[in-house]
Amino acid sequence: MKRLWGLRVRLIVLLVILTLVPIILFTVIFQLRVVSFMKNTLWARMQAGLEKSDRLLSQELEQYAVLLYAFCTDPDILLLAERSAEGIDGEDRAVLQERFRQMCERTDGLLGISVRMPDGGWVYYDAVYDTAEESPWLEDGPYGRAELLSGEISRQGAGNADMDLREMVPRVSDLTKEETYYGPMAVWRDGETKEEPLYYFSAGMAFSVRTEGEGEGDALICLCVDERRLQETMEGIGDALFYLEKDGVILSAPDASRIGRTVAQDRKPSRQSASVLDYGEFHVEPYGDCATCAIGNTASGWTMIELYPLADYRAELRQQRLLFVLMAGIVVLSGAGFILFVTRPLLVSVNGILNGMKQVENGDYSVRLKKHRGMSQEMERITDGFNAMVGQTEQLIARVRQAAKEQRSAEISALEAQIDPHFLYNTLDVINWKAVAREEYEISEMVGDLADILRYAIKDAGGITTLGREIAWLKKYVRLQQEKLGSRVQIFGEVSREAAGAGMHKMLLQPLVENSIRHGLSGKEGQPILVITGEIRDGLLRVTVGDNGAGMEPELVRTLNDRNYHRRNHFGIENVRKRLTLYYGDTAGLSFESEKGRYTRVTLTLPVMEGEGKH
Repeated sequence: MKRLWGLRVRLIVLLVILTLVPIILFTVIFQLRVVSFMKNTLWARMQAGLEKSDRLLSQELEQYAVLLYAFCTDPDILLLAERSAEGIDGEDRAVLQERFRQMCERTDGLLGISVRMPDGGWVYYDAVYDTAEESPWLEDGPYGRAELLSGEISRQGAGNADMDLREMVPRVSDLTKEETYYGPMAVWRDGETKEEPLYYFSAGMAFSVRTEGEGEGDALICLCVDERRLQETMEGIGDALFYLEKDGVILSAPDASRIGRTVAQDRKPSRQSASVLDYGEFHVEPYGDCATCAIGNTASGWTMIELYPLADYRAELRQQRLLFVLMAGIVVLSGAGFILFVTRPLLVSVNGILNGMKQVENGDYSVRLKKHRGMSQEMERITDGFNAMVGQTEQLIARVRQAAKEQRSAEISALEAQIDPHFLYNTLDVINWKAVAREEYEISEMVGDLADILRYAIKDAGGITTLGREIAWLKKYVRLQQEKLGSRVQIFGEVSREAAGAGMHKMLLQPLVENSIRHGLSGKEGQPILVITGEIRDGLLRVTVGDNGAGMEPELVRTLNDRNYHRRNHFGIENVRKRLTLYYGDTAGLSFESEKGRYTRVTLTLPVMEGEGKH
């Protein structure tokens, strides 16, 4: 089962590699392009929002400039100012204060208006507390009691002038008349009421006033504008935030507590490197977790900074990445499901083969695999091959078991026949010496040959000997047989030196020699002759046993040459064939030649082996 799952896992891993690698590469490339596109789109939208806010801010400031110019050129105002050269009376002061109140009501963001008359006195209206008398923050001029957050003023169209607004009043004669000036941001805190701080800046304009007997005098009007009005004016995309700064000092911010701090103090650490991107007149750089874009406002001399939080931007990128991950997951799961579906018949077949192999391992060779619907041709061929292999193995095991059974029977018979070899050897030795004592030398020789025959046959039965040793032993065997035959058998050996030293199993030639004597030479008229030859040819040991005996009929020769034919009255030949198969397999052979009344020749073909003591 482990290998079964291993096949599935390998296929799925291969699918993952073949699908995920292109998907990952495509995702990385596409994500880079998406990020670049979204970044450029974000910058473009921020620039558009910044330009729009810059125009709105300029329009707002222009509104104050128009209001100042209208006041400075109003004949009624100028007339009141002329009469106040010697000091303004209560009635004129009330008229001016009413005009200031009306201007504040009509103009959003005006916190108050104050005018310095040529005689140096101030006339003001405080819209915050709706009073023209005893204002807590406006009584001594626009910045009289406030804390200045920047010490510079800006002049429209003329850059910056190094002048403190507190020094601006005595030097009003040096200012260009009827030109708008924008003062720094200031904050006033009411220490008694603990109200929220009041952040504001001033827009001012100097104008000339005729005075009796002295020619012209200088006057100055200042509008105090709420800083929140600037934040309301600027608008961009989404959750964009706007800051106004001058010379590194924040003049306006969504969080008023940041006003007056330097940009360096207010900057948050960036997740990214502080790389700067320039888009023409725009200056863009990372700012905390925000994208920033800045532009200079020509009307005020201030710098407008737009901050866009990147949380939504990053969330959109995460959604894009999640979408691609889901797509990749769907592709992989679909592919895995397809593999499971396609490989199911294959795995069922493999599982069946594995189960069959397991049964064979447990010794059950009767198992046969069955074919099923959907099985591929390759698996059918494997199934057929497995069944054929198991069938052949079963037959081979049956033959081996039968051979082992027969061998055990032979060993039992041999054991029964052996009784006690030493007892036989000692008895034969005693008989031999008694025959010698009685001068029965022929008997002594026969007993000696019999003892040698028994020793050779019993010791290491079925072991390896040489052809020369086998023939020497056969000569002793023939001497004993010829006593039964009643005539002396001439035995000739024609064996090459190389063949005489070649190895072979014991007792393979004895049944052939015995058949020659019993069936061929028995009752032979004339001299019985037995010829044994041996040679090595074509890598095989060829041994022949021939006689000049009665011979055989052609039909019997054909029968004996048929290795699949079995006859009960040919035990010796059957024994030789079985031993050849057991010892050498299909490499050994046994063949017969004979002519009735003339001769019989048996040829034994064996693979060349090393002789006794060399293996």
